[in-house]
Amino acid sequence: MPDQARVSTRFAAVLWAALRSIVPLGARRIAHILRQLPPTARPEYLRWFLSSRLGSLAPLPDPVAIRTVVFVCHGNIMRSPMAAALLTRQLAQHGAARTTTIASAGLHTQRGAQPPALALEAAAAFGVSLAEHRSLPLATEVVDSADILLVMDLRNAAELSSRWPGARPKVRLLGRLAANGKTEILDPYGTDLATTMACYRQIADATEVLATTLETAFHR
Repeated sequence: MPDQARVSTRFAAVLWAALRSIVPLGARRIAHILRQLPPTARPEYLRWFLSSRLGSLAPLPDPVAIRTVVFVCHGNIMRSPMAAALLTRQLAQHGAARTTTIASAGLHTQRGAQPPALALEAAAAFGVSLAEHRSLPLATEVVDSADILLVMDLRNAAELSSRWPGARPKVRLLGRLAANGKTEILDPYGTDLATTMACYRQIADATEVLATTLETAFHR
């Protein structure tokens, strides 16, 4: 095993032992996620999880400095493209006094995948069309150009942070912006229309807060 992977695995084991003593409930789900992650991403996941439980997640960076927003999810076919489409529309509704570049990408996708039928149907209920969207894998140049990288769940945060350690200060959880303050916007892929609609409502609430924050900061 490479040294980095060995150290990461040892560190993850120490964090996991501490985590089980803090949050015994839900430990099985966390263990399942950790097994699915590459060794280098496991300590990142535990760091993000503990930060979310302890209320120590970083706030948004200075919104005046946010000119390029990149939404990131697993496959870039459901959550992140919806977030990008909603923020684009919401900024336009706010008057769009500022120029903001908005993009989306996936951590586990190939270029050109289409949103599933449920995503198209749910998006249409919000007045959004995802029919022309095609997935894009997250690339280094996109990470580097982003002022903020908004992920949907802790697994996204861990994988992004472990692949691009230098980008960690730019990573934020989109769900934290919504009024209900839920940390994660879970992947509705493979579920049903009601679950997908609920997911998109979470996203819409969070992106509306982001749109208002960006426009208000511009006019300060």
